[in-house]
Amino acid sequence: MTAAQKAGGDVLCKVVLTLQSDTTTYTYGVDTTNRLLDLKHSEDEWGQTAQISVDNRDGNLTGLTLEGCSAVISYGYHTTTDEYSAAAPLEVIACKTDAMQGELITTLSLAGVFNMMGEDEASKAYMPDSENRDTVKTILTAIANKTLPCFTHCKSYTITYDSEDSLIDTFKPADYFSVAFTESRLSAFRKALAFCKCKARLQNDLGVATIHIFNPTVSGTTYDYEYNDAMAAANHNFFNKSVRKRLVIPNKVIVSNHPDQGSYTGNATDADSYAALGNRYIVEHHYARPASNAQCTAIAEAMIQSYQIAAEKGHGFAPMNCGQEVMDYVKITDSRAGDTRVGNIGFLERHYSPGNFAFEFRFGSLFMPGLAGTLPPRGTLPTETEATTREIIATLNQDIGNIYDVVSELIANYNTLLSYLIAREDEAVFKKLTVTEVMKIPGWDV
Repeated sequence: MTAAQKAGGDVLCKVVLTLQSDTTTYTYGVDTTNRLLDLKHSEDEWGQTAQISVDNRDGNLTGLTLEGCSAVISYGYHTTTDEYSAAAPLEVIACKTDAMQGELITTLSLAGVFNMMGEDEASKAYMPDSENRDTVKTILTAIANKTLPCFTHCKSYTITYDSEDSLIDTFKPADYFSVAFTESRLSAFRKALAFCKCKARLQNDLGVATIHIFNPTVSGTTYDYEYNDAMAAANHNFFNKSVRKRLVIPNKVIVSNHPDQGSYTGNATDADSYAALGNRYIVEHHYARPASNAQCTAIAEAMIQSYQIAAEKGHGFAPMNCGQEVMDYVKITDSRAGDTRVGNIGFLERHYSPGNFAFEFRFGSLFMPGLAGTLPPRGTLPTETEATTREIIATLNQDIGNIYDVVSELIANYNTLLSYLIAREDEAVFKKLTVTEVMKIPGWDV
């Protein structure tokens, strides 16, 4: 299938719906019957959504309760047979059926595990004390498996650890990790994961949506995938790309004990942003409960790495890549421009309509809370025959891409602020008090 997608073969896609009531399945694909009419499937670091319209003229779906059923979207190519790669299962959130000029069209709105975790709320505050010995890995597992006391009422999800950094199973946040009353489960999960370099993404493991934790590749010359505009059988070509550079701000993170709790400290910096700002640091400070200076430095490096990945900007359109995943480390070689672009995938969108497939990938990080998941999908580039028309459309498409990047950045800044406020909501009720002297109250002997 990899060779077929590089050669630009016949693209396939299908969705398999499985009812909750009796596990009956319904499959819709690119055939003339039981066919897909439109499919837009978006994935980013913390959200997975899809909008699917199917031809229901045979009435197979009429009268069924589709809300809550599982949906697996697969993409593939026809080689000697039909080969598919399945994305992580989604859940049907809404369903509507329209009668249009003799046709019956059923449209489904779907969301993934992280979107659903964003809807789960803590039933009470979780505020461990300074002696708590849970590692980041222990906390993540408890949130996913719904064994953390404030999330026991939620659905349990399988979590798998593919690769780990030096912090995830050694650092113990203690009272510097807490969950506020009604805080979302996704927010708690993200806060815990932010202490280390590891990332999370959803995968399809034998039909089950599984949370996979891994330490991503962010540098070097070993790539998860490469795109190249040079025509060759070994290359996966791309239609166009756009690159936007952004400073990493903050460009220095300092992590240390609270002054009343010890003297460990460490920091990490982004050298390129430091130089670009005329050798100037914009510093972010964090208190934690580290066990050493080395652990402070490791936490600071993890935070800077996340800011570096989020600051990567740019996008590309290419023939369908069925196996591309969020946070993959990829390289684009543009022989026309004489440059290369390296980064981690932060956003994917696949769009199918009869006779037309579109595949877009973006660098950086974009998170939208709630079931909406992501920005509305952009329009696709139509097939044209006139070169001049294609060039005009490509230019307009690039302008739209630049606007999209700016809007994405505004949304990312909004979500950073939102997460910050949620994470510190419990501090409004004095989460942590440090007594340094004996307190004297008139009339009392203390």
